[in-house]
Amino acid sequence: VDAARKGALRSLRTGSTYQALQLAELGLTECADDAELLDLASRAAWLTGLLPDARQLAGRSLERARRAQDLEAESAALRLISRLDHDISDAMSSDASTDAVAELVERLDEGLEQGRAFAVLAEMHMLRDDFEGTQVWADRAIELAERMGKDHFYQYIHSFGFGQRSGIELPAETRGLLKPPKRWNPTTIGSIPMGQEIGVTPVQVA
Repeated sequence: VDAARKGALRSLRTGSTYQALQLAELGLTECADDAELLDLASRAAWLTGLLPDARQLAGRSLERARRAQDLEAESAALRLISRLDHDISDAMSSDASTDAVAELVERLDEGLEQGRAFAVLAEMHMLRDDFEGTQVWADRAIELAERMGKDHFYQYIHSFGFGQRSGIELPAETRGLLKPPKRWNPTTIGSIPMGQEIGVTPVQVA
């Protein structure tokens, strides 16, 4: 199972999404309720374009998170589900999962997962052409970043691998773009939660 986790993660980071899915699913045959394997499998299936499979796997992640009463894992699963439902063109389910994220986000501790949830809510409202809702959730993301302070916010972002190489020795891999706080201007802390003034590589996204 551990080898499947490591292999799936490496494959996902190098862009071998179908191989990542195969390895994660192999691990799930041994441990069907493994949180990391479910997350890897659902993301790999999504990136491979197997949307119904990704949705089913993300649903399993959500069920596991709720059984474990893990609010951050529940939020992460719901964020993916809301986007998958949109990509599958299931508007009713997408609205329901987005509303579930909006309800859950108020119960999350202040931190990166809450910020990610705010950002996804802004994105989903934008996809609905609800520009007022988009502005509300984008403002919440910005306010959270400002409360955290630029140094703390930078460390949160950096801890997830942004602004640095992955360490898996890919030829010509770049660090992406994440300026150190001393080079931020007054608007940077509000721009990053909206995807501006930051550049990420496919490996970092995976």
